Amino acid sequence: MVCPGTAGERMAAILTRDRRSAREVAGDRGRRVAPDEAIAHLRGRPRALGGGHLLVQALAGLSRAREGAEHFEEAMRLFDGRQGFDLSYLWVCSDEVTLFELSRAAAALGRAGN
Repeated sequence: MVCPGTAGERMAAILTRDRRSAREVAGDRGRRVAPDEAIAHLRGRPRALGGGHLLVQALAGLSRAREGAEHFEEAMRLFDGRQGFDLSYLWVCSDEVTLFELSRAAAALGRAGN
C-alpha cells in the first residue's frame, strides 16, 4: 500500500496535471514543465513505487514537446531494460499506459509503426 504523499503519488499527480494543463499553456514550454519536474524528482528516487513507469512517461512527454529524440531513446532503454527504477503496477504506472505514452512519442517523432 502506498501512503499519501509518496514520491509515486506526487509524480502521478504532476504528470496527470501536465496532460490536463498543457492545452491551456501557450507553446511547447507548457508541455515541458511537468515532465521536467517529474524527471528531476524521480532520478533521485529510483525505488519510488512505479517511478520507472512515471520516468519513462515523462521522458516520452519531453520528446513529444519537441525536446529531441534522445529523451525517447532513454525512455525506451529504461523500459526495455527494466533496471534502475521500480516498474511496479500502480495507478497510471502500468505497461499499458507507459506503452501508450511511448507510442505517442514515437508518432510525434515520425517513428510510428517502426
